[in-house]
Amino acid sequence: MSDLPRHSVAVAGIVIDDCGRALLVRRRDNGRWEPPGGVLELDETITDGLRREVKEESGLTVEPEALTGVYKNIAHGIVALTFRCRALGGQLTTNPEADAFRWVSPDEVAALTTEVFAYRVLDAYRASAAPAIRTHNGVTLLRPEEARTRTFTVGEKHGYPASLPRHSVSAGAAVVREDGRILAIKRADNGAWVQPGGIVELDEDPRDAVRREVLEETGVHVEPEVLTGVYKNMKRGIVSLVFRCRPLSGEPHPTEEAAAVAWLDRDAVTGRMAEAFAVRLLDALDRGWPYVRIHDGERVLG
Repeated sequence: MSDLPRHSVAVAGIVIDDCGRALLVRRRDNGRWEPPGGVLELDETITDGLRREVKEESGLTVEPEALTGVYKNIAHGIVALTFRCRALGGQLTTNPEADAFRWVSPDEVAALTTEVFAYRVLDAYRASAAPAIRTHNGVTLLRPEEARTRTFTVGEKHGYPASLPRHSVSAGAAVVREDGRILAIKRADNGAWVQPGGIVELDEDPRDAVRREVLEETGVHVEPEVLTGVYKNMKRGIVSLVFRCRPLSGEPHPTEEAAAVAWLDRDAVTGRMAEAFAVRLLDALDRGWPYVRIHDGERVLG
């Protein structure tokens, strides 16, 4: 695990009040207005980390309502998970990280913050939409082709110390055929049945990682359609992003990484896979997206 790419995983809360305004905090270190949030600890659940960071930076106790976006900073190797939240209590209080607060309407956001952070806020207002998946360079959004062709250096000199907690981030595919069967592989290294997928490179869009990994492991070209869940392995510090995908072309076949490849129905998924992996495919079939879960590599813990 130590030689695999490791991302900083951040969590941020878009706290929306009864008047439809979103909370921004002004950071002490750089004077920028941003939604409250910060780096997720390795032994911390995603939602616990979110509650802690919002509390530390604002003084508010919040409850996450929905995952509204995943934002990959290609330049710095950061994956940010952003949630729409409602305030339960507390009082806005200046602190070592934030020296001012503003409640802003959607029309006011762009004038106060950078494009990257403005979109996180605006995406949270799209209550019924699937989570946004966006890549950026820390300031501006990148088109998919820009993220693939530009060269970035990930390192301490960009202001993100190597001492920050870093997770492995993987991208998995729930590839669903027209008849409802779902693509699975039997791993060559340990014989376990899982969904195809693998580790996201530091400078890679998670959707590109899905396309690459599924092709490498199964010979099938796919198109990611929607993020259906985020799953954290609490034992190993792995955050997995799972996308429901549409198969485009190619015939599934065994590969160097997959001893067997098969289209499974729901019963076969639950019968062959450990709970922690089966749930990812069942979630993609059930359409209650997006799910946020924790597990220990075998069992779902929450």
